[in-house]
Amino acid sequence: MIDILISGFYGFSNSGDEAVLQSIVELLKTNKPEITIGALTQNGKSIYVRGIQPVNRTNLFQIIRIMKKSKLFISGGGSLIQDVTSSRSLYYYLGLILLAKMMGTKVMLYANGIGPVNGSFNRWLSRRIVNKVDLITLRETDSQHELKAMGITKPPCYVTADPAIEIPPIGEQEIAALKKKIGMDPAKNTVCLSIRKWGKYTDKMVDILARTADRLIEDSGVQILLLPLHFSNDYKICDRLRNTMKHNCILPDKDYRVPEILGLMKGSQAVIGMRLHSLIYAASLNVPVVGIVYDTKVKGFLNYIGQPFMETVEEIQFESLFEKITYVIQQRGAITQELDKRMAELRKLTKKDAEMAIGFLE
Repeated sequence: MIDILISGFYGFSNSGDEAVLQSIVELLKTNKPEITIGALTQNGKSIYVRGIQPVNRTNLFQIIRIMKKSKLFISGGGSLIQDVTSSRSLYYYLGLILLAKMMGTKVMLYANGIGPVNGSFNRWLSRRIVNKVDLITLRETDSQHELKAMGITKPPCYVTADPAIEIPPIGEQEIAALKKKIGMDPAKNTVCLSIRKWGKYTDKMVDILARTADRLIEDSGVQILLLPLHFSNDYKICDRLRNTMKHNCILPDKDYRVPEILGLMKGSQAVIGMRLHSLIYAASLNVPVVGIVYDTKVKGFLNYIGQPFMETVEEIQFESLFEKITYVIQQRGAITQELDKRMAELRKLTKKDAEMAIGFLE
């Protein structure tokens, strides 16, 4: 029997989502080592995470059989209650929540990001279904505001933190070996870049980031490390950025696991991140961050951790972006101390998430 069944965007080689699942599983098992945990994944396979029973996310009959016997259904983490990706995605996750409640299973939204939910019908449906859950925890305050705006006020709700901040990097010897393998110079400071495609704004963004990276190399002598976090989707755009630059940069040619990515980021001067979890990883390592906002979740996280250095992808400008990056590098010592304090506070909250979830099993 599976005690806890977890739903999310798992098994698609997206580093951030796999980090969330890994952290949730480890936090839950720290509180109750003997529990059995299942996770809905693509094709019923887990790419990264150990200690779970993978369940095919499209096998409705298997899901129903498991839900009937499970004590808790977890929806999360990540941004599942949103219709920017598609209404179909929203209906899938809402449908699972409703199905779990019909089976008599307790339901928890675990460290979720909420919204945007734009369609009037979608907002109504979200309100009707999410108001039925037993507990909600959120990864930042903007999500709480969105819940209230949709009229979702019945379940107990707490703002906590993204569980991915709990993952440690690989050890120092492994970091050194990995950096050597991908061609990084141990004598040079590093600035990391993590981007994704974003429709009609992609061309302008790539050009500006190429100019920014070249300027950083020329002015500061840093090395630029490009990190595709959703490897199958992001490698091509990172490669395009590399080819647009005048100077050489480093782009790993394989999909590394989260602790390895953290190892590559550790000690960097700054991380310029479009992917949310590139910023979460950096913050967890106390590395200064500058966000490229393509979704409200990026802005929400940066404000939540008190690091409001960002450019929107629609209005990104070279001078403004370069000024922000230069500032966070110059203020690296103070920012590192701020992040260290804030991350300590948030790590206490991630542990409370797991404790509250385990409480449903008692």
